[in-house]
Amino acid sequence: MVPVGLSAQRFTLAAMSLIVELSDEVLARLQAAAKARGVSVAELATETLSHVPAVDGDFASLVTSTITEHREILDSLAAT
Repeated sequence: MVPVGLSAQRFTLAAMSLIVELSDEVLARLQAAAKARGVSVAELATETLSHVPAVDGDFASLVTSTITEHREILDSLAAT
């Protein structure tokens, strides 16, 4: 496990890769929806995710402080 360091500094978001594991049923529905729109599954996923609102700074700070406060518990859970 690689330790994650958190700081009070502001951060920036950049393009990233994301791997999503889907059940066969969900994948079949996604493929059908993409085919109906005439796009690839990746294009449909990209379009769908582009509508997710950005995380605001207050929310990011709350997540960061929660992770910091409960780091030991989270590390224990990650090790199981």
